[in-house]
Amino acid sequence: MSILRISVNSVFFQCRRAVIRGGLWNRRALSRGDNLPGAGVILRTLSQAAIDGDAYDQALPQRIADTLH
Repeated sequence: MSILRISVNSVFFQCRRAVIRGGLWNRRALSRGDNLPGAGVILRTLSQAAIDGDAYDQALPQRIADTLH
């Protein structure tokens, strides 16, 4: 058995294309994907509710279709 310990000093949540292409939010690809928060939940939490996470998640599929090249 191996354990990998990772320390994160900074996180930059800015490149949605990289996140989408990497399948980060693909819950089917993850063994416990149902326990992971969506991008909208994360943005709502980080912005202290200044960003409407539900609206962000609802608009996401169309934004992806319009902007992902």
